[in-house]
Formats: sequence, C-alpha cells, structure tokens
Amino acid sequence: MNTIKKHKEKKTTAKQRRVASGVRRVLGLSSNTPSSETTRVIMLVVLLMIVYIWNNYKAEEKAIEINQLTKENQELRAEYLLLKSKVMHYSSQSLLARRLHDKGIKEATVPPRKLIRKKEGKHE
Repeated sequence: MNTIKKHKEKKTTAKQRRVASGVRRVLGLSSNTPSSETTRVIMLVVLLMIVYIWNNYKAEEKAIEINQLTKENQELRAEYLLLKSKVMHYSSQSLLARRLHDKGIKEATVPPRKLIRKKEGKHE
C-alpha cells in the first residue's frame, strides 16, 4: 500500500510536464545530465543575484527620494509658518487702524446699528 501512495505523490500533471519541458527548451537544458543540473543551479543563482542587486538599487533610490521630500516638506512648513505669522501681524486691528488712519479712514467709535425695513402694504 505504501508503494501505491508513493507512486501517486510522484505523478505530475500533463500541464506541469509541458511547462517544465518549455522552460528546459528555453534554457537549452533538454537533457538530465549532471552538467545541465549544474547549469540550472548557476542560472538560478545568477538570476537571484540580479534580482538582489536590482532590489538594493531601487531601495537606495527610494531612500534618496524620501530624504529629498522630507527636506522639501520641512522647508515648505517653515515658509507656511512664516507667512501665517505675517498675515496675523498685518491683520491685527491696531496695525490696520494705523495704516488706514494714514489714508484718512478712521476707526468707528459708534457701534453698528441694525437697520429695520418696514414692510409695505400688500397689493390685493
């Protein structure tokens, strides 16, 4: 019974065999000689090395970009705070009153009044 179980585990589907043979044809490794097995391993290691180098390159590129964006963000935040303080300074009531007084406009001393409009008679 054990032999039947082992036999079933080793079976591969037709699709898997087609894919494996296609990969072997592309890599030029159609035979199962020891040299082809070594070539497969070497090609896998080379592929992994290329992926590793590319990944490190992209990671460094992203780190540089993050640093640049962080510096730009700090500069923009500082500019925002500077402009905000200038607006608050120039919009203060005392400074506005002083600047408008030079132009001949005086600050109101009487509080505003509410104007009420009387309703006119309805036309029937």
